[in-house]
Amino acid sequence: MRELGDIRREYTIALARLQLSVEFPELERTSKLTSAPLDESDAWTNENFIFADFHLEPEAVVALFSQTNAFDQAFNAGRSLDVDLSSLFEIIAEKCVALTIHSEG
Repeated sequence: MRELGDIRREYTIALARLQLSVEFPELERTSKLTSAPLDESDAWTNENFIFADFHLEPEAVVALFSQTNAFDQAFNAGRSLDVDLSSLFEIIAEKCVALTIHSEG
């Protein structure tokens, strides 16, 4: 039996995947794992294919949001998915330094 925390985690990843699919359309696709027919009389039908969702790791959710400068979503997803946010803070610090350097020039 799934726990409420597991369902929230799946929901957060599904929502993030939907939001990120605007910038990363490959997240909309499912992967199709094919299996060959058992014999020549076995026709190729949907029963011969196994469809599996592309799995998105929680750390990847945070990284992809940060790549698109969607830092609020990155923080929210990271907290919800219990991801170490130190890399996110590093990215934000680097962006702040870059903005400071470029604004002084």
